[in-house]
Amino acid sequence: MSSNSNLEKEADILEREAKMKSSQGEYSDAIELLKKAKSINQKLGFQGKVNMIGKKIQQTQNLIDYQKSSTSEYTPTFQQIDEKKITSSSTSPAQKTYSKNSKESSIDPEKQKERELIKSAEDALDRGNKCIQERDYIAAKRCYEESIEIFKDLGGWERQIQILEKELDNIDVYAEQYKKASKPTKSTHITKSYPSSRYRVTNSTRTSQNINEQALIKEESSPLTPEEKRRKEIRERTEERIRQAEEARNREQKMTQRQKIVSEKKQRALETRKKMQEKKLNEEKLLKEAEKFLDLAKNQVDNKQFDNAKESYRIAIKKFRELGWFSQVDNLYDEIKNLEQYKLGHIKKQREEEERRKKQQEAFQKRIQDVKLEKEKEEQSRLEQIRSLSPGEKKKLEKAQLLLDKAEKEEGLGKIKRAVGRYELILDIYNSLPKDKINLSNDIVKIKQRVSELKSKI
Repeated sequence: MSSNSNLEKEADILEREAKMKSSQGEYSDAIELLKKAKSINQKLGFQGKVNMIGKKIQQTQNLIDYQKSSTSEYTPTFQQIDEKKITSSSTSPAQKTYSKNSKESSIDPEKQKERELIKSAEDALDRGNKCIQERDYIAAKRCYEESIEIFKDLGGWERQIQILEKELDNIDVYAEQYKKASKPTKSTHITKSYPSSRYRVTNSTRTSQNINEQALIKEESSPLTPEEKRRKEIRERTEERIRQAEEARNREQKMTQRQKIVSEKKQRALETRKKMQEKKLNEEKLLKEAEKFLDLAKNQVDNKQFDNAKESYRIAIKKFRELGWFSQVDNLYDEIKNLEQYKLGHIKKQREEEERRKKQQEAFQKRIQDVKLEKEKEEQSRLEQIRSLSPGEKKKLEKAQLLLDKAEKEEGLGKIKRAVGRYELILDIYNSLPKDKINLSNDIVKIKQRVSELKSKI
């Protein structure tokens, strides 16, 4: 137990030392200490502690990566300043002689002109920064543009020019933020965010300060000449502008991230709405198709097309299943089962109907046959009766037949009176023939009925 307690204390001490190293900017040493603390906690089985230390290691590594990226971005600028003899550590012997004993040394006109131009650029930047503090952003932009033009004329200040051009773009951002801060609904929020971003010390600033820490210590340990003070001020202003540019970029990144989150939420909402609309349209389409096949199946059932109706019901079942209407699916399966009963009943009725029609046809044919036989009998009997007549009676009968043909023809031509006269003459002939030899009673009845009908038309 005491051994574990000692290990816990050792791990805590390592974590505190790592925190101190990190605050001093010694991130690599801090990571090594954290790794040792993590190893001890792993031995003790404190998995939660191990995870927390792992996160601290990752955060410290991120600071190292950020420091490297910031150093690589701004180091060329400070090197360029050193090359132009802005920092005290790179001051040439000739300039040191000038600063110590300016009365005894001759001043190079080219150097003097360069100093004057640099001072003009510095003054323009000072005026620009003052205008920014006074919220006169248009005047500030003009001052920065003036300083940029001077550095361009000097030549060799490309990195400084890039930084100033970036800051020139940031002035528009400051102006926009100030406009938003002036609005009543947003004044409290903007007023709080702007000063905090302006005066908050960022990792980029700490990186820049670490780069020149030794130079600053050296400068503070000994009195500075006016030339060295001016160069120090230029460096400090440059670092301040870099810090402000970095803060502006961080603000822009945060704003962009918020806008991205809002945009993604809107996009997801639109996609969800679109999917719901597509789903609704698809359901409406499926429902219409299902109803169409239901109506078709009903018509087919009415027309006794049971097999076709089954197929239509199956298609409707498929549509309802896609819709998730399973109760309707069950009902349609029951309807398909009922179709078999309907089909069997229909087949039975068809057979019964065929049997009935067959019997009717047979009865009809029988009646025709009976009538035909009866006519044949009547004709045979008439022939026998005609044979029994005398030659004179046969001539009368033949004459009556000729008159009958002419009467029917005249009746067809509309000569009703002449047809009636001939029918009456036929009646006289039939009545004159002996009734015991030939029976003409049916013929007489038919002719009388015909005469009566024709007379009603006259």
